[in-house]
Formats: sequence, C-alpha cells, structure tokens
Amino acid sequence: MEQPDSSTTAPAAAPATNATAPTNPTPTPTTAASFVALRDPRYIQGRALIKAKKYDAGIDCMCELLEALVATFGGDHLETTPVLFEYGSALLLKAESTANLFGDAVEDAAADKDSNAPALTGIEKAQRAAAESSATAEDLEIAWEVLEVSRVILNKNLNNVHAQLLLARVHLRLGDHEVDNGQLVDAIRDYSACLKLRLAALAVSDRRLADAHTSLAMAHVSVGVVGGVGVFGCWWQDRRTGGTKEPRTNQEQTK
Repeated sequence: MEQPDSSTTAPAAAPATNATAPTNPTPTPTTAASFVALRDPRYIQGRALIKAKKYDAGIDCMCELLEALVATFGGDHLETTPVLFEYGSALLLKAESTANLFGDAVEDAAADKDSNAPALTGIEKAQRAAAESSATAEDLEIAWEVLEVSRVILNKNLNNVHAQLLLARVHLRLGDHEVDNGQLVDAIRDYSACLKLRLAALAVSDRRLADAHTSLAMAHVSVGVVGGVGVFGCWWQDRRTGGTKEPRTNQEQTK
C-alpha cells in the first residue's frame, strides 16, 4: 500500500518579507529541487483533507489546482503530474473506503436482523447496492485514467529524479487499483516497475523499498507463485482489511 513519500513533501516556507505575496502566484517550472505544485496552498490543503479522509473536498482542491497548472503549462507538462497522482490516488482511496463502508453496512444489517429490527426490503437492498457499486466503479475508472495520464507524462521525463520517484508511486497505486479489480498479473507488473525505480533511486535502507517489496510479494502469493502451490486472492483481501484468514491451496478450494 502507498506510504508517505518524502519526495513529495512540501519544502519549508521562505522567510517572510515586507512585500505582500499574491494569493496564488504565477507558478514556475520544475527545478532539480521540487515540483512547483508542492508549494501551492491548494495542494497542501488538498493533501490535508485527503489525509483526514475528506476525499471529496480534497479532490476539489486538486481539480482546481490542476486546472490552473494546465492553463499555465499545458495538459501534458511534467508540472501537472503530482496533482494528477494525488487526484487519482484520492479517487482510489475513496472507492476503497466506500467498499469497506458498504461491507460494514451489510454486517450491521445482519446484526439488526438478529435483534428483530425492521429489515430493508429486497428492492431497497438492491437499490442501495446498485448505487454504491455504480459510484465506486466510476471512481475506479477515473482513478485509473488519471494515474495513466501521469504515468505517460512521467515516462517522458526520467532524467529527473523527482519524476522517477513519483513514477514509482504511480506504479504502486496502479498496482493497488489492479488488485481491487482482481487483475493480479497486471498488479505484479506495476509493483515490479515501482520496485525497479526505487532500487535505482533510493538507499537500500529506505522504507519505501520495503513497501514495494511487500506489495509485490503479496501479489505473487495471491496468484499462487509460491512453491507451485495455488493461493487465491481472498487472502490478499483479508490482509488489506486486517483479517487473519489463512490462504487456501487448490486442493482445499475444491473440497
């Protein structure tokens, strides 16, 4: 799963001067130090909202900043990629959160049934499930599209170390997206790309390497690439939701 990346941490603010700065100053292109978006108040606020799980508000901040960057630099400029990443990642987090909440709601409904509470009708259950499924599917689709756009742009700028590290994060989140959709072979491809980029750019003790190794290993386990024993994706889902269920072999699955 995605961990905080020091390459996207906004630098400390410059010493105050007597001059009054504009609310949203005209951005300047990426330097060797950072992306300009990381210093924008909308980016900082959006990240804080997403961290607080206020996904819609955080996404709105990122969309507003993205529009400004596109107007200044163009739609395929390197400067847009940090915001594209945060936008896509937030949509993915929102979809994952919605799926978890819906699962909790099903458990609550079962508990209410045991306590003789009024139960939803079949139509009401179907309507709620359809609404949740439709919204989640749309968020996942947009998340994939946005992350793919950032991946394409970053692949054209691999001479920039910040672009390399951000591209690694994009591959990691694409892998998470593919796991959510059961596309485990594709997830292995993206997790491997993430690990390769991080190995080339980071010290061997950096915890971001452990994050990539863990995601890649769990994806391999989920498709059965462990000593020739078939293991099913249910174990992956249990791991991500904090469960402790053990993997089942092919033989156990067919019993």
